Amino acid sequence: MSSPEPMPPTPPLPAAPTVPVTKKGVSPVLLAISGLLMLGGIAFVALTLWQKGLLGGFLAKPTPTPTLAPEPTPTPDPTADWKIYTNTKYNYQVKYPPTWMVRAMDGDKQLDQISKVNFRVITDEIPTVSGFDLSVIPNPDNLSLTDWVKQNPDNGVLLPSFTKEIESSLVLINGLNWERIEGDSIGYVPSGYIKYGLAHRESLYYVAVIIEYDIDDLDQILSTFKFLDQDSSQAETMENWKTYTNSLFAFEIKYPSEWTIRVPSLEGKHEDNKTVLQVDLSNSKDFKNAAVVGGDKMDFLSVSLKVWDRGNKDLNLALREWDDFRQNQNKNVVLEKLIDKAPFIRRELKNAEGTAIVEYVAEKGRYLYILTITPQESSLIGVSDQILSTFKFLE
Repeated sequence: MSSPEPMPPTPPLPAAPTVPVTKKGVSPVLLAISGLLMLGGIAFVALTLWQKGLLGGFLAKPTPTPTLAPEPTPTPDPTADWKIYTNTKYNYQVKYPPTWMVRAMDGDKQLDQISKVNFRVITDEIPTVSGFDLSVIPNPDNLSLTDWVKQNPDNGVLLPSFTKEIESSLVLINGLNWERIEGDSIGYVPSGYIKYGLAHRESLYYVAVIIEYDIDDLDQILSTFKFLDQDSSQAETMENWKTYTNSLFAFEIKYPSEWTIRVPSLEGKHEDNKTVLQVDLSNSKDFKNAAVVGGDKMDFLSVSLKVWDRGNKDLNLALREWDDFRQNQNKNVVLEKLIDKAPFIRRELKNAEGTAIVEYVAEKGRYLYILTITPQESSLIGVSDQILSTFKFLE
């Protein structure tokens, strides 16, 4: 048996054409195709953005490095270019607008030791009746404005005759506690009046507003008033005062940070004592008048607040009960004061020991809020007015 013939060898396939390869092994053709695709994509995106109005943001120049914004300019002082009136004899200074005129009337025999300065608006170089008068009145007893008016009812030179309707409030301006009164009057003032008073070192600084004048501008002028020996930090002092808040009886009151406060326990009190809360404030740590130990009582001041449960009694009956308990005598209701819009009755009286005291009484609900200031001869009596001005009922 013959062996099969061997198959002829398969001819080798022709070699595929060699395509040049880049150093990274990517074909130039592929690179070209990829480039065309990328350009097409960019063109499509650009066209879309252009149609939507967003292309400008992409083509904007690079954002420059931000610079720091300048610090805000302080609010300019509206009184910076005002004139200054200084009275060295009566120890005060006040600013007034440059368009105003000032005329001092010291030495007028008709005024009897009273300093009076007219501040008037000038229109077309002619003084008008608009403005105010600032007077200094001898006040050896350091009476408040309303007390001085009550004791000098016939003084028509400075004060017109008052009707019985007097509204009084305490206004703190530039660290000074002014008393503001207003109401109707008769005499040379045809309608109403607005007046400010400030007792200081046996003098009463008294501002009489001319009705035609804008009272808002007067507040700006009064904010510049200061005594020449006044501590420049006095206006800021009350900002650092402490605050006593009582949520149960819904009130708060501020007092100097260096003062002492005590809230004594009322347990075991006398059955006639309807006091449900007592808060004492004083510049004395032991709450003792220095005069008792031979010191000077002028440097001592005490402010005591008592909450008296009057039940369903009216104000007059409740005060009678309070006076009987305290054995108060020589009671005299002077006027009604507004303290933070709350009506207080100011009472001058003597306590059981015969010491002259002043009480401020307000009623709210079933309670009387009674603030007692002693002694009245204290050189710090002005601080009590500042403390009173901080009292307010909580909503």
